[in-house]
Parts: sequence; C-alpha cells; structure tokens
Amino acid sequence: MTVQNNRFVKKLSLTLLGFFALILASCYTVPPQAMTHDLARRLEPEIIGDSMERSRNRGLRFFISADIALESVETTFTIPRGERRAVESTTGRRLVLMGNTRGRLRLHEPLDVLNVLNVAFEGRGRSDLFFPFVPMRNENPMLDGLFVLEMNPDPRTGRNTVEYGGERYFVIYEGDLPPFLLVQIRGEARTRTRRIWGLW
Repeated sequence: MTVQNNRFVKKLSLTLLGFFALILASCYTVPPQAMTHDLARRLEPEIIGDSMERSRNRGLRFFISADIALESVETTFTIPRGERRAVESTTGRRLVLMGNTRGRLRLHEPLDVLNVLNVAFEGRGRSDLFFPFVPMRNENPMLDGLFVLEMNPDPRTGRNTVEYGGERYFVIYEGDLPPFLLVQIRGEARTRTRRIWGLW
C-alpha cells in the first residue's frame, strides 16, 4: 500500500510539474530590438490588424532607446500700466521621458506604418500627445531604415526640436545617434509533453 501511494505521489508531482512547465513555456518575451523599416514591413499586418480593432497592440510594446528631456522656454515682454519700461517674463517647462517607459502606437488614418510610427507614452485623453518616429536614411547599412525620433532644427539656434502636445520643445539627449524606437514582441510557444511511464 505504501508503494502504491509512493507511485501515486510521484505521478501527481510529475504531472503538476509538467503542467507548470507548460504554462511557463506558453508565453515568452523577446528582449526589445531596434525598430527598422524591414521589421516594420514584417509587423505591418499585426500593427494594422491591431489598429482596426483599436486595441492596445497585444503583442507589441514600444520603448525609446535613450532618456530624453524636452525643454520649452517662452519669453514675453509687457509694459505695466503707468510704466515706461518693458518687463521681461520667462517661463520654462521641462518634460523627461525615461528609456524604460512603455508606449503604444497612436494610430491615425490613413495608416502608413512604413514611413511614420506615432508612439504615445502618456494618455491624458488627448490625441496630440505622441512622438513621431521616421526611418533614418543613412549610408551605414546598420543604421539605414532605423526608426528615429523625428526632429527639426530650430531656425534661430540650430538645436533639435520636436512638436509635442501642440507645442514646440527643444530635445536634449546624450550620444551622437538620435533616440530611436525599440519594440518588444511577445509571442506564444506551445509544447505538449507526455511522460512515458514504462511497463510494469
């Protein structure tokens, strides 16, 4: 009787172990990789499929490659009543986006996922809080097609700027390469396991 109980416990333990291994193997996550034009072409059906359902891009998570800071400085001049001199007033704003912040695609019609990916890192119920990423044109094949943050030089200072939430900000980041888009792809792998117990 003890031998039969022992066998039952072993079988139960192995069955439970196999069950938990199956659960762990059913969902895996690949480390984030750089979003390139070729990768966007491969993922286009999934991106467009998710956009039509307006879902949260079930299998895709987006990140930015580096921490960035956005700075906005506004200077206004006013002449108070009864004064002869103008008073200068400066207002500054600083927004920080950390590289590990998860974002999702902000999908607009018509969709053109091969030429621009708009990624939102905050919601707040506004449709204009996103960053546009566009494929880089570069002679280096490792960089050509890499989706980078779309920035425009300020005509007065030459510094990089980006429009965010309807306002123009200066972009600050470290390194020579502009901040680029990373994508993490979640997938499923199913394995069916059966133990051969042998003959008694």
